[in-house]
Parts: sequence; structure tokens; C-alpha cells
Amino acid sequence: MNVIAAFLVRYRFPLAVAAFLAVVVCWPLSNRLQMDRRLENMLLSNDPDVMGYVALQQQFAASDVVLMIYRDEQIWELSGKGIARMETIGKQLKEVAGVQAILSLAELNGVLRTLRGASWLQKSDQPAILDPDDPLAESFREMFSGYTHREGSPFVAIACMLEPRATAEVDRDQTLMSIQKIAHSLPDQLPHGELLGEPVMVRDGFAMLENDGQRLGITASIILAVVLLILFRSIRWMLIPLVVVHWSLIVTRGLLVVFGGELSMVSSMLTSIVTVVGVATVIHLLLDFQQQLRTQDAVAAMRATLSNMFLPILWSILTTAVGFASLVLARVGPVQDFGWIMSLAVMVVGGATFLLVPWLALVGSTDARPWEIPGDRWLRDACEKVFELAIRHRAVAIGLIVLLTLVAVVGNAKLQVETDFIKSFHPDNPLVQAYKTVEDNLGGAGVWDIVLPAPKNLTPSYVQQIEELENRLRKIVVSRDDRGGDLIQQNDRPQEETIRLTKVISVADAIAAASSDSVLAFLPVTAKLAGMQQTMPEFTAAMLTSSQGEDGLRRLRIMLRSPESVSSSAKTKLIEQVRSTLSEFVARPEWKKSFGDVEPPPSYITGYYLLLAKLVESLLADQWRCFIAATLMIGAMLWWALGSWRLALASLVPNLLPIFLVWGAMGLLGIKVDMGAVMIAAVSIGLSIDGSIHYLMRAARKEESQSLVDVAKDTLPSVGRGIISELQLREAQRSTGLALLVATLALVLGFFSLSVSEFRPTQTFGILTSLTMLGGLVGNLVILPILVAPKQASKSAEK
Repeated sequence: MNVIAAFLVRYRFPLAVAAFLAVVVCWPLSNRLQMDRRLENMLLSNDPDVMGYVALQQQFAASDVVLMIYRDEQIWELSGKGIARMETIGKQLKEVAGVQAILSLAELNGVLRTLRGASWLQKSDQPAILDPDDPLAESFREMFSGYTHREGSPFVAIACMLEPRATAEVDRDQTLMSIQKIAHSLPDQLPHGELLGEPVMVRDGFAMLENDGQRLGITASIILAVVLLILFRSIRWMLIPLVVVHWSLIVTRGLLVVFGGELSMVSSMLTSIVTVVGVATVIHLLLDFQQQLRTQDAVAAMRATLSNMFLPILWSILTTAVGFASLVLARVGPVQDFGWIMSLAVMVVGGATFLLVPWLALVGSTDARPWEIPGDRWLRDACEKVFELAIRHRAVAIGLIVLLTLVAVVGNAKLQVETDFIKSFHPDNPLVQAYKTVEDNLGGAGVWDIVLPAPKNLTPSYVQQIEELENRLRKIVVSRDDRGGDLIQQNDRPQEETIRLTKVISVADAIAAASSDSVLAFLPVTAKLAGMQQTMPEFTAAMLTSSQGEDGLRRLRIMLRSPESVSSSAKTKLIEQVRSTLSEFVARPEWKKSFGDVEPPPSYITGYYLLLAKLVESLLADQWRCFIAATLMIGAMLWWALGSWRLALASLVPNLLPIFLVWGAMGLLGIKVDMGAVMIAAVSIGLSIDGSIHYLMRAARKEESQSLVDVAKDTLPSVGRGIISELQLREAQRSTGLALLVATLALVLGFFSLSVSEFRPTQTFGILTSLTMLGGLVGNLVILPILVAPKQASKSAEK
């Protein structure tokens, strides 16, 4: 270590120049880093449901739909005022670049007028769609009820079918902004309309996350800069960690562009976490440098500091990176991306520390010596007293640890998953309000689809089978799980005990609606379909494709709606019931006969409702998978670093217990797991284990620079490996204990700044990580000495 330290100090200026050149190269690249906004990338690309979702997007025209919802008390008046207003709004929406077509009550009214023919056959005093005596109008209203309207409700929706991104002449965001502008300036001073749908969720959600990430990074930097200035009263040592952090951010972002990476939903926390990790790492160097300055000049002090701290910092960086890297085992795309991106960022922080700190600390003579933190000696004495109390009451402490572990196990068994993805956003977010409006007034905000093969020419037999399948789907009823059910109440009515599909619609329903007319009923299916293609071409294209592939078959889409705000188990039951009903149906001989000698391709269910439900369902499994992987990998690294499996095991206990306790408390208090909670385990153990590494390596340090194993053998050869003397532990408690206090303060304040995020998983991650960091501090200063101190230390403490 002396050789490495001498090299870093002697060549500090060339190393700083190299770091500067790296920033110059990475700066333009970092500005090109994009955020991946594709919903399908929230799960792994080889997932069958993701593949189905991608196929849906590719096969059907106008597969992306935005609903504009607004309130009009006159919409059902036979005078036609509400329908006329809707026609005016519809005309504006049709003129928006990127909108392929719209669907609304007004559009259905136009279709009916076309079907009715000459104007003398129409009633001039009311809209055709509202005619109570027209069976076809009644069939059309029933067909689209729960999609564009609900009978008698003043809330209505205009469905805007968007052009595919690949062929649209304008950017999708520009299209959505134009639609939103129309929604906010409705005629006759109607209340502002609201937008929802996958494109809106993607745009608003990810734009918010990008702004959130920048704001939180600035907040964390300011908080930590103020803390450093108050503690050390040194402008230089306030700036050094910030330089390390921002160098690391630029280089990390540049490397991500080189590697073809993109930010995802949760990796918007990149700036905040790099800030926290960078500041905590530099604090350990700073405090040791401060101690070395008491007996030698600045250059010699930096050399000694680097010699002492190189291995502890190196192993801390590696274990932290491994903690993040374990998240790549998750099945949730954003969590997986967050893992490898943060692992890379932490490694870059380590490089920045050794490249920049020696030169920044030694250049010039102004403000060269950081002040001791207020209460330095008192805090060191307090840490030693904590050590004495812990050792003196070792038996009681171990009993308490066992009790807390049992309580945590009980709480962990009660953990629940947050099922409503919309709750990831703040309740006041317009997107949340739009979903609530739909859930309350249009029957359900969960949108998903069934895709089936269809013969080139639809036959009456095939259409009847689709109708039969839809009827089976409408009869599916599943119970609402009381543990997680939180259906939005409507007009203070009691919550329903069951849930079902609130809407099932396809071209078969349109054909059936046409059959309600005395004239159209006699037309063959092909003629009715041709009429639909003539009067509602975009809607028909979104529901039924033309002939595709070598088999010449088409694809038919059944659109489903269901409640969004229900428990995870209820969603899973509903999805599985739909999947089971579909599987049983397409296995029937009658179904296969519809395709003659051609073997029909598989049918499947898909849609973002299904993807989000699956994402939520995998959270708990991901949590345990990543946690176990992080524990095993970090444990192996500790064994290698410390040279003793006993010390490695002892190091894990005080860092795992706080995580179990936090999870247990969540289970006992009924706080649900979201993406933020899933990440805390692997991340927290990677960060808090740093304290154990610094503690034990400091305890093992001797003037002879013996290895930890040799120290253990020389100190207590009768006990064997993995034992450190009481004297060494006391010294580590005084010196490293103070560093852990300051570094944990920086970590907690930095992570707690995430609690003001507008994205709930970010809030959860910040708050829970702060709690586990505090628990890790207590564990390293109380539990770790208990586990590694020799038995004789208890008697010594009692004396």
C-alpha cells in the first residue's frame, strides 16, 4: 500500500490532468444520454407477455390511444347542445398533427346519420345517437358504454387514436401537448378536461422523473455541502467531495452513452446516489488525513492516509458495487437497469477519489488544513463508552438481537405489494386525477387486450364464436382480497366484494349492433364489416387487421377494461381467469374448424394493465432474489478482504438485521412494497457494509502492517482466526466510529432528500435507505464489537 500511496501522491498532478481530459471527452457524450420511455422495457424482453405487447403495437393500426375526459352536464340533453360541443372539440382534435382518428358519442352520432341516409328520415330536433326509440342508437350506446361514456353520467371521453411513432410526422410529445391544450380550453367554459392513457403516462411520468432527478441531485448536493462546511469549516474540503461527485456523474453518463445504455424509471436517482456515495467516501479520507496532519506535513500526511485507506476504500467501493449489481437479477427492467448503472457509477466514484483527492487536497496553501469537527474528542469518547456498555452487557444484547430477529421474521411474512401503479405518483398529479375520474365514472382504468387469429373472410360462425367468448369473459367474477383491496368508492357507496371485467368489446359487437337495425340485419357479415370499414375505418383497423403472414390470416382484438385500484391477488386472479377462459376456448374443435386446414396461431392476452400487474407481482420475488445474491457475494468478498470467514459472517449480521427490521416493520404496519422498497436491501447492505470494512481493517492495522489473519493469530493464538484484541477494537471504535458517525450523517441526509420526490418509489427508497443506514450505524458500533470482541473483553469492561 505504501508504494501505491507514494505513486498517487507523487504523480497527483498528471493524474488530475488525466481526470480533466476524461471529463473533456465525456462531457459532450453525457449530454446525449437519453431516458428509455418504452413501457415494454419495464419487464425483460424475452417475457412472453412483453413479446405479445410488442406484437400488438406492430400489428394493429392506432394501437396507442389517449382518452380526453371532461364533464358536460348537458351531454344527454335531447336538444343536442352537449353533442354539438363534442363535435366542435372533435374537429379540433382531428386537426392535431399525429392524431389519426377519434372515437366519441359525436362520432357515433355521425355514423348513425350516415347509416340513416336521407335527412328526411332523421329527427331534426335531437341527435341520432340519443334517440330513445332507435334500436341501433341504443345498441351503439350500449356497445361503447364504459369506453366513451356511461349512460346518464356527465363524464364523457373522446378516444384519440394516435399515429404510430415510426410513421408520425411530428414528435409524440408535441401531439400530446396539442391535445392537452384543447382539453384546457373547452368551449362554453366547460371545466378543464383530463388526459390519460399509456402515451400520457409515459410522457408525464418520465418527464416528471427527469426533472425530479435533477432537482433531487441539486438538493442532495446543497444539503451535503452545508453539512461539510459546518462540520469541517473548510471551503476546500466542502468543494473536494462535490468535484469528485460531479466528475463521476459526467464520466458515468459518458460511459453509459458509449456502452449504449439509457436511464430508466428508477435510475433517475443517479445524481442523488452518486452524490451521497461520493461524499461518504471522501469523508473517510478526510478524517484520516486530519489525524495525520497532527504529526507531519501535508504531503506526508496524504501519503500515510492513502496507505491506510486505500484497501478499505477499495473494498468498500467493490462491495457497494456488488450490492447494486445484484439488482440485475431482478425481472423488473428499471430495477435491473438501476443495478448495473449504479454499479458502474460507484466504480467511477472510487476512481475519482484516488485520481482527484490527492491533488485537490495538496494544491496551494490556502485553507489547507480542515478543522476538527465540533465535539471531536467528546464524540470519540462517546463511541468508546458505547463499546464498553455493549461488551459489558453482551448477553442481554444478544438476547435482544434474537428477539428483534424473530419479530422481523413475523413482519416479513406479512409483507404486501403495492398493486396500483398509479399510486407511484403524487395524488395531486393530473394523471392520477384522470385515472380516478375514469375509475369512478367510466367503470375502470385498467386497459388490456386479447389478440386472436381470424380467417381472411369472417364467417357468421366465427363471429358467433367471438360473441360466445366475450360472453364467457363478461361472466368472470373474482373476489376482492381484503388485505390489499382499496377500490375507489363511488358516491360513498360500500366497496364491492367482487371485481369483473367492466368492458369487453370487439368488431363482433359492432356487427351485432348493426343486426339490431331492421334493414342492416339482413346484410351478410362481410357487408356489415365493409360498412364498418367505410363509416369507422380507423376504429375497424384498430380492432381487425388485414391478411398477414404466409397463412393469410388476420388478427382480431378484443379490448378489455377492468378496475385498476384492486389488490395484487385480485388482479392476478382476474388475469388468470381470462387466460384460462381463453385457453379453454381456443382448444375447442369448433374454433379450429373456423380456419379450415390451416393451424391457427396462438392467441394471447396483453396490454399495459397486464404488464404492470406482472411487474408488481414480481417485486417480492425480486426483493428476496437480489437480497440473497447481494448477501452471498458480499459475504464472499468480505471473507477474501478480511481473511476470515468468522469476521465476514460477523460483519454481515449488523448490516442485515436493520434491513430485516425495516421490512418487518413494513409488514406489521401494513406498508406495501413498491419498486423503491425492493431496491433497499441490496443497496443498503452494499453501503452499510462499508462501515464494517473500515472498522475491522482499522482494528487490524498495526505498525508492522500485518494482515488481519496474522493479527488474529498473534493476538489470541489459542482461539484461532477471526479474533481481534480488545485494545485494537477500542482504537477502531474511537477513530473509525467517528468517521462512521459523520459518513452516516451524510448518507442519511443525502438519501432523506429523496423523500421530497414526486415519485413514490423514490420517496420509499430514500426514507427506507436512511433508516437502514441508521440501523447499520448502530449495528457497526454496538453489534459488531459484541460479535468480534474476545470473551476476555467482557471482564475487562466490567472492571
